[in-house]
Amino acid sequence: MLNRQDSVVRRMLQRWQQGTRVLPALRFDHTRLIRAAWSQWRERAPAAAASRRAVDKDRKGMLGKAMRHWIKAAKAKRSMRAAA
Repeated sequence: MLNRQDSVVRRMLQRWQQGTRVLPALRFDHTRLIRAAWSQWRERAPAAAASRRAVDKDRKGMLGKAMRHWIKAAKAKRSMRAAA
């Protein structure tokens, strides 16, 4: 039942679109906007990927440094307990 209603609504919309002059202009503008957004995204994608790689590299370096510091502190703590 819903499929039949959907098809009726779709057909009525198509008939309405055929009789209107405004919709082709709107469709053209929508297509133009999508093309512009897509081209901007393609231009900026390499820079975003490079930025993401730089952030990942920095994060891994910082986490590695923090882990080495934590291990050093844990070893010092264990040696203090063993000495006591």
